[in-house]
Amino acid sequence: MKNKTLWIVFSVLLVLYLLSQLLGGQRAERSFNPVLFSLDTAAVTRIDLYTRADSFERVRIEKEGAGWMASMGSIRTPAEHDRVMALLEQLLEAKAQRIAAKKADRWPNFELDEASAKAHVVVMAGDQTVVDLWVGGFRFNQQTRAGTSFLRKSEADDVYALDGFISMGLAQGFDSYRNKTLLRLNPEELTQVELQLGAQSFNYQKTGGQWTTQDGAPLDSTKMAQYLGGLANFNGNQFADGFAEDQANVQSRQRLVLRGNNMAAALEVDCFALSGAAQPFVVRSSLNPAYFSGDSPGLYQRLFKTPLNLQ
Repeated sequence: MKNKTLWIVFSVLLVLYLLSQLLGGQRAERSFNPVLFSLDTAAVTRIDLYTRADSFERVRIEKEGAGWMASMGSIRTPAEHDRVMALLEQLLEAKAQRIAAKKADRWPNFELDEASAKAHVVVMAGDQTVVDLWVGGFRFNQQTRAGTSFLRKSEADDVYALDGFISMGLAQGFDSYRNKTLLRLNPEELTQVELQLGAQSFNYQKTGGQWTTQDGAPLDSTKMAQYLGGLANFNGNQFADGFAEDQANVQSRQRLVLRGNNMAAALEVDCFALSGAAQPFVVRSSLNPAYFSGDSPGLYQRLFKTPLNLQ
């Protein structure tokens, strides 16, 4: 009888223990919210970025009218709207798969302490801080071909593990948000192309669907279509922020001028040659005040084609 009583007591305690573990686990699971941020992207007015790519110098992206302006140090320039919105969408869609650590002494393991973090991101909606986070390391599993990113909120110790490449996206530097446009145009609307190459000048005109030189010599329609099509969406690559026009020989300045239907003003691209430089050409267009550097085959030859290249 005594053994039977002990068995009943043991069974009850075992059931209570199992129930406590089950219910406790469910409560813990319910308390974990995978959605890290709740923000209205339309209400965001400012983003401050501190990234390792820019040696943690502050990059400020501010709403200005319908667009965005990006600044770092003395440089202030239009920001790429789509790139800014992509950043905000990444934050809005960020969902944690698990909590990888709960104590601050584990931050270095995930590159989330101040000495090893990839970035610090602060998002403001007016005077309210809606996002304040640190961006940590990235791990790639060769077997599953899947990536894991690690983030933490500034106000808590928890380290969150997220599937995907968000840590790489949030750690991009200043240049990735800047406007890289050199030319945006519809090649079909162009009616005149002028090249000023030092002492030489060339003028191409479109009449009745046919491109000719200023002397009336016909240009190859296929070559001309390829040339102008290559200018339709022409971006710079590497910014030349330290360039000043007085660094270049005035005689080396060359210009491309494009005119056409439905164009309020001509589009102009100025090119400067720098002797002895690793990137020997610097260009700027009337669409963007920024200077870009480039090499001959990658930039210059796409912009400037003489009749010999087009006949």
